[in-house]
Amino acid sequence: MQRHKIRALYDAPQREPGLFGQVVRVQGWVRTKRAGKKFSFIELNDGSSVRNLQLVAGNEAFDEELLRRIGTGAAIGATGTLVASPKPEQPIELQVQALEL
Repeated sequence: MQRHKIRALYDAPQREPGLFGQVVRVQGWVRTKRAGKKFSFIELNDGSSVRNLQLVAGNEAFDEELLRRIGTGAAIGATGTLVASPKPEQPIELQVQALEL
């Protein structure tokens, strides 16, 4: 699957509204990670933009050891569905279906 740059994903709502609801692939470095009871929230940056992309990963869908190894500075790849974020300060987020460390 073709890799999308984070900058292109943020530009997409104006140029390509068809990306919403589509499966996309991103790669980059973890800036921060927060683990909740049901979800892990990973802020990813690939250097194409100063903005990070929030990845939302369901804890039950991934190996606990993999999620534990993903921390600040880790290089990861993620594939998932691009959706509008419920938070107004970030317009988009990625609902993760596959993670690679």
